Amino acid sequence: MMHQIGKKLTRLIQWFVLTLAATTSLNARAVSLGHITLESSLNQPLRASILLGNVQRLTPQDVRVGLAPRTAFQAMGVDWSSNLSDLDFRAVSSESGLRIELSTEASIVEPYLNFVLELVWPNGRLVREYTVLLDPPVLMAPVRPLDITPVQA
Repeated sequence: MMHQIGKKLTRLIQWFVLTLAATTSLNARAVSLGHITLESSLNQPLRASILLGNVQRLTPQDVRVGLAPRTAFQAMGVDWSSNLSDLDFRAVSSESGLRIELSTEASIVEPYLNFVLELVWPNGRLVREYTVLLDPPVLMAPVRPLDITPVQA
């Protein structure tokens, strides 16, 4: 009798360990959202990108990306702003992997954007908050050579 209980307990432990290992390996392969890289400045149309990690065989057609529902904004304590509806999101393939391109047609006049992004793929969903600080464009005056008059002694 004790032998049968021991066998059942061993099988139960094996099943638990296998289930835990399978779950852990699935989570380890979950898609991740990287940092946002800004390619524009204040008073310019927004151009930015986010590199996706752990995408394995995903293609741009496999993912759906955009602003998260307003309920996600509320849950994360992020204010919804009407200018966020001007954001365009697009998944694209690049040399470094799959990435998200963010853009606007109109210039961004606020010094920062705070939004919640939602990424959906066949095996999951990810929601993440991003804050983008827009610096004024650097305007450099053309460099002119100095006129130096030799001084006679």
